[in-house]
Amino acid sequence: MKNQLDGVEKPFVSVIVPIYNVEDYLSECLDSIQKQTYPNLEILLIDDGSTDFSGKIADDFAKKEKRASVFHIKNSGLAEARNVGITYITSPYVSFVDSDDVLSPFFIENHMKAIFSTGASMSKGQFAKWRKELNYKKAKAWVLGQGSEVMDLNFRDYHGEVSACFNVYKSDLFLDTNIRFPKGMYYEDFAIFAQIMHKADKVVFLKEKDYYYRPRVGSIISQGFNPKMFDFFKVVDDYVKPFFHKYYPKQIKYIYQKEISEYTIFTGKIPLFSTEPQYRKIYINKIYNISKKNPNLNFLAKIFSKSKIIIIIYIIMLHYIMLFYFFLKKFKVCREEKRHS
Repeated sequence: MKNQLDGVEKPFVSVIVPIYNVEDYLSECLDSIQKQTYPNLEILLIDDGSTDFSGKIADDFAKKEKRASVFHIKNSGLAEARNVGITYITSPYVSFVDSDDVLSPFFIENHMKAIFSTGASMSKGQFAKWRKELNYKKAKAWVLGQGSEVMDLNFRDYHGEVSACFNVYKSDLFLDTNIRFPKGMYYEDFAIFAQIMHKADKVVFLKEKDYYYRPRVGSIISQGFNPKMFDFFKVVDDYVKPFFHKYYPKQIKYIYQKEISEYTIFTGKIPLFSTEPQYRKIYINKIYNISKKNPNLNFLAKIFSKSKIIIIIYIIMLHYIMLFYFFLKKFKVCREEKRHS
């Protein structure tokens, strides 16, 4: 494909990196940003009240890297740290990078080529799990979506990823709107992804995996039960479903599918036999209600609607299956961390 960036001045891209207690991984993340083949970057490091040496690592990096600026804020959570970063954007494009992840050196170049070659307002990438030896590639192909096709492509062909990371956006999608990550909530990406893609209208999907996330013990993704997990219910009910019902009613099926997928994961983390039965009750009621409303689960709805006892038996069985799955996953992560340390 023709590279529309050849022979033109490359626009700047703001890279927002929220930072909180990642002293063991931050340097590698920042190094991968510094080594981008695309030179015109504004690196915004938002230290979210770190209590380890992460803030100092960020300061030291900014002393050596003139494109970087550090902003130290009171601990407010990932969503607010990203929002603070948005207020400092001065570039026409922006990307979000989690501070324990790693970029291919071609990450920004790949996305900007796709954007300029298609006229899209947003490029959506793909990710792979971090490992010690990474094979970096330049993007050679992409797919352009427009209108409702964007949601079909995202959920049908690109695994329904709703993360704010591994994408590049026109900054105006944030600066000219009131779209912000909901403060203090988990699943803040999921809350706004549809609004952003709707505003973008034209979204280009890259086929290369050039963003590497690091599964690690203690991260939000890998942690066990946390009451904040129930933010997912609020995000789906208050943000995502109303938006899809209004603008993408034919695509609402994808949200129901993702909802059930997340609830399956929750089943391995919910404390079914703990001294905090309120969480178990909320979860059982939620499964009961969604099984009746979800058009993709009619077969379960017929069973679950007869009795909540059936749901409880089903959840207990699934709970232990998922516990075993998480045990194997955590064991694998610990083994990899030990091997790479």
